[in-house]
Amino acid sequence: MKKLGYLLMLAAMILLPACNTEDGEGELVDFANLSYTLYNGGKVAVGASVVTPVEQNLAIPMDVDGPTGRFSITPPGITIPAGEISGAVWLEDKGLQEGDRIFLKLNPPAGYQVGRRGQTTVVYDTREALLCTIPGTDYYFTQDMEIVVDIQGVRSGTKYVAEDDLLIPARFTADGSNPDGSAEVALKERGFVVKKGEHLGRAHIIRAKTTDIPHDMTTLLSIVDFDDSRILSTGPSVKLHIPKTEKSQ
Repeated sequence: MKKLGYLLMLAAMILLPACNTEDGEGELVDFANLSYTLYNGGKVAVGASVVTPVEQNLAIPMDVDGPTGRFSITPPGITIPAGEISGAVWLEDKGLQEGDRIFLKLNPPAGYQVGRRGQTTVVYDTREALLCTIPGTDYYFTQDMEIVVDIQGVRSGTKYVAEDDLLIPARFTADGSNPDGSAEVALKERGFVVKKGEHLGRAHIIRAKTTDIPHDMTTLLSIVDFDDSRILSTGPSVKLHIPKTEKSQ
């Protein structure tokens, strides 16, 4: 009996590597999310990633199943550029209907295998995607100033009226050609606030520090359109000029 148990254990040890080989071995590749939302008239980036940066461009084919002719996918497969760990494709609404879903499945090349997120679903949302534009190009900072953003529906092309309170995220970044003032100012509500029933978003900009500003500075204000696939920014960032302050006595 002991000898039989030993032989069974030995057989299991021999068969285990073979099973792993059949299931596939190699680094895992996964979609970034198990599901995505594609808004009416909009587009969404669907990404996949590996753990270790790839040495050369890695093409990852996909199986795509969805309503033919009612969406587009660009490019047809995900490519992770050399030296990077992630890549993406864009899915765009071309006439999707309520209840439509798009299913994607990764087919990684030799040396890679799918992880727990080897499949994902893109769900269509009938609410319009939103085009957001900050009017003008230059603003001059004053204490507790306000800047507005104009919002239109992508499909209708008309002014958007908020069904509920909405936050359009924004951020300050370095101008690149002048002393950086991005750390000197802040967004009171982290972005543009659109109140229910209104069509304009309003951002309140305040001083981020209590120390004096030694010289004139500039910063760029832009909409963060990658945080919410419903929100699409249009037009360039706007420049905020921040004047120097007098030395405190």
